[in-house]
Amino acid sequence: MIRSTSQMPSYLIESLKQISTPKQYKKGSLLFSHGTKADHLYLILSGKVKLLMTTPDGKEIILSLAQANDLVGESALFVSQTMHTYSVQALTRVQVGLIQKNTLEEELYRSTKLTDEFLKWMGTRNCRMQLRIRDLLLKGKQGALYSTLIRMANSYGRWGEKDVTIELPITIKDLAGLTGMQRESVSRLMKELREKEIITINDGYITIHQINLLRTSIDCETCPLEYCQI
Repeated sequence: MIRSTSQMPSYLIESLKQISTPKQYKKGSLLFSHGTKADHLYLILSGKVKLLMTTPDGKEIILSLAQANDLVGESALFVSQTMHTYSVQALTRVQVGLIQKNTLEEELYRSTKLTDEFLKWMGTRNCRMQLRIRDLLLKGKQGALYSTLIRMANSYGRWGEKDVTIELPITIKDLAGLTGMQRESVSRLMKELREKEIITINDGYITIHQINLLRTSIDCETCPLEYCQI
């Protein structure tokens, strides 16, 4: 069973589609990059992308991942800031609905219902990000990794009776970017999990066999599913 992770209401999705223009991107290509003009938003229609920043020394930090029915580039709405503060790269072949910033702002001014739905969705996004940052900062290296694996399972997991397989291939480099850790630290912790048979990895796909053990290890608060995602 794959859990449904889209928290965007169907009314909001359909409203955004009506003012969007379809566009496709190849795997590995950039939808937009840091420092470019932020005059469009991107409704992900299919595929997966990562939101990232690169440090001056070349280290990649992954802010979050997004998939179908997610919206990226929304931080530029109703602000004077006209440049993107992060980059978005396609992890797979991606189809988006390209939305002009000015057009969406006009629609939000015009429709109270649309504004209400949009603000609710933004609130969920903000709570999710705040809780993730808390875990990364306060739970130590092990807790940061365990929290990330749990969130990946909630976002991209195929759940069986006992196991959950994250149906998005992920590398040690990706996990390092998601947790803000060095690759060596991530590699060591993942090796320990494999040796204890808590996880297995097959062609980049991680299967978690004891997800409750990961939850217990970080004193998981059993947050609502819409908050405990990547």
